[in-house]
Amino acid sequence: MSELEQLREENARLKEENEKLQLEVMCRRSFSDSPDLQDAYDRRQKAISVDIPAVGQRVKVVNPGSKYNSKDFESSFSEFSEDFSDTVAANAMGNIVATAEHFKKQGTWVFLVRFDNKSCVAMARKGIEPTLWVGQSVGITNIRHKYTAKDFAETFPGKELVNNCNNGQKGVILQIVPHYKNSKLEVFLVAINSGGKCVVMNGKGLTPRDPPGLAPFIRQKEAEQKAAEEAAAAAATAETADAEPESEKREREDEGEEEGEIKRAKEDANE
Repeated sequence: MSELEQLREENARLKEENEKLQLEVMCRRSFSDSPDLQDAYDRRQKAISVDIPAVGQRVKVVNPGSKYNSKDFESSFSEFSEDFSDTVAANAMGNIVATAEHFKKQGTWVFLVRFDNKSCVAMARKGIEPTLWVGQSVGITNIRHKYTAKDFAETFPGKELVNNCNNGQKGVILQIVPHYKNSKLEVFLVAINSGGKCVVMNGKGLTPRDPPGLAPFIRQKEAEQKAAEEAAAAAATAETADAEPESEKREREDEGEEEGEIKRAKEDANE
């Protein structure tokens, strides 16, 4: 291994260790109800801004009108055609089970989401939003969707996995990995009991839980971003208004040259 490769490997290891430490700090602060709002906000923005969410990812509907006629994508999603539906409600939750490029719009992706009522709907990206990510505070809302701890001992080595948890219990997502038997299904390692122990959950058993103060913090950030965009737009408009059109600039230069020639001609005549 070359020196450069060693440095890259060491850099990657240090980044991973740093992320683990940051996550541990965030986990402890979340359980003490004194979260790092900036970190929570940054993780949220990173998760919801992904252009193409992965198959298996848990999502919710944010715009029910941003869906496609599922029958139009029957050839792309033939495996799920028996469960096709064109009806979906705002805030409905489900998992992405397949993706395909739009047959008429190159570069536009269509997401087939299997909702918790078993129906499958073809959605546009702007119609859905990821709901669960690493570092997020959650509530355990359905313990029927908990996995047996011993089945994931190899998946999450070094973690104290337990089977006992209760509906309504608070947790923090530490890891998200594909299920070892079904790569289209995400498995969530959730810290409970102030982070000392963990349970392994299906996303259906979890509900996002915004830490105290995050909602107003998000509104503040959105207001700041809007103000910055408006200021930038106003500055661009002012710069455009102040800028002299090229045609007028050439005309002014031509007039200046003409006046200069006349002045020189008069000086020559006087001599």
